[in-house]
Amino acid sequence: MKNLATATCIALGLAAFSSASLAATVNIAGTQSTVNYHPVIDTSVLFDPNSGPVTASGTIDLSSMGSSGVLFVGLISKVDYDLHLAYFGGDTNANFFGFVDTAYGAFTNTTNKVAGLGQYKQSGETTQTYISAATAPVTAFDIAFGDTSATLTVQSIIVMLNYDFNNDTLTFTNDGSPYTDFSQGAYAFVGAYLAGATPGSATYDVTFSGPELTPLPAALPLFGSGLGLLGLIALKRRRRSAAV
Repeated sequence: MKNLATATCIALGLAAFSSASLAATVNIAGTQSTVNYHPVIDTSVLFDPNSGPVTASGTIDLSSMGSSGVLFVGLISKVDYDLHLAYFGGDTNANFFGFVDTAYGAFTNTTNKVAGLGQYKQSGETTQTYISAATAPVTAFDIAFGDTSATLTVQSIIVMLNYDFNNDTLTFTNDGSPYTDFSQGAYAFVGAYLAGATPGSATYDVTFSGPELTPLPAALPLFGSGLGLLGLIALKRRRRSAAV
């Protein structure tokens, strides 16, 4: 019985490990001057917004960015990232790779629609909410990405956006599932859309912090199952010995 109890405790510990989330941090910093949209997507950490908010805080300098430009800061779900990877044949440098993002903060240097939250759901369809009281230039911000909504704080003003339902971003079929499919985690990204006669450039320094998805290593379930089986065998042997 002791062997069985020990094996059970180990198996439960392994199950707890598979669902636990560790704190992680990613920093994305640089200057973008490439025309169109070429985001920096950090795949070193797979965040888990379902276990707690993933925050994005940083500073930006958009003074050199054209009036048509927009800087995006957000999370792209692993599901959508993998879809884009297959769609573009593995070329992450393709124009507009990952442009259909899961959830993002958007920043411009125009006199209106200076900062806000949004979802680019599919071609020609967006869900966005801007802070009308915010004024240019925006140089610092804080975003909290949760499992069902995101919150942006800029210039002491707070705005929230609830995630929406929408068509699949690449196949354009409506399966009724939420756009923010964080079941497999999400990657942090920063990218500027630069266009117009004078696209300019965007400078950013953003730190993402939050729970990290920690999937169970493939060998551990087999190890736990083996321990459980050994415990059962030991228990049966003891019962047989007691019967004799």
